[in-house]
Amino acid sequence: MSSSEAGGDHPQGTHLLLRRPLPCTGRPAVTRLRHTTRRSFVLKSLNQFRRLRKVVVGGRRFYYTRVWGMDIDPTATFSLSARFDRTYPRGIHVGAWSYVALEAIILAHDMTRAKKVHTRIGRDCFVGAGAIVLPGVTIGDGSIVAAGAVVTKDVPPASIVAGSPARVIRTGIEVGHYGQLRRGGTAVAVAEPVTVDREPPVHFVEPFTTVGGNPDGGSAHREDGTPAT
Repeated sequence: MSSSEAGGDHPQGTHLLLRRPLPCTGRPAVTRLRHTTRRSFVLKSLNQFRRLRKVVVGGRRFYYTRVWGMDIDPTATFSLSARFDRTYPRGIHVGAWSYVALEAIILAHDMTRAKKVHTRIGRDCFVGAGAIVLPGVTIGDGSIVAAGAVVTKDVPPASIVAGSPARVIRTGIEVGHYGQLRRGGTAVAVAEPVTVDREPPVHFVEPFTTVGGNPDGGSAHREDGTPAT
């Protein structure tokens, strides 16, 4: 019996009920069959939920700005796992069209020094995953903070910083919104500090000869006849 005879066409993944007579009683028995082929849903990228994520981030931004008093521009966005300092939330400033990636931390207070300061992220900036921006730091417009960097001092505009502590590795970069590098832009690499290892001092020894006696066990003397020390 075909699927159409069992009740018409059915979408894949549904159950079909087939009636067949029992061998003893002749009564029809219901047999439940399942299609062998199914439609599987594969999650290719989180971008499939871009619209939903936009709504969730908007709600989180509203919560940060209206409840905690942070200064986050409406065009700025961030990962839901990014952390903003809520000990001194008014010290958090994120400029327009900037992005704070996952698990990045933006601090605005220092408990060891009992200090609460303002930390500012400029316009068109990108703060990489896992980066830490310490209290009081200002990141200039159009700058990029590499993943895992620990920013301890101000970052000049149009620069790339990386490392712990972070240092400038590129200057004069050209970026668009959210710190995306533009093609054809000219960037200048910052030269690495050159360290010259000094050679160990060379000690000169005056030549000497053995005068008299056995060369292997005789007393050693310099050419002027004085004994060698």
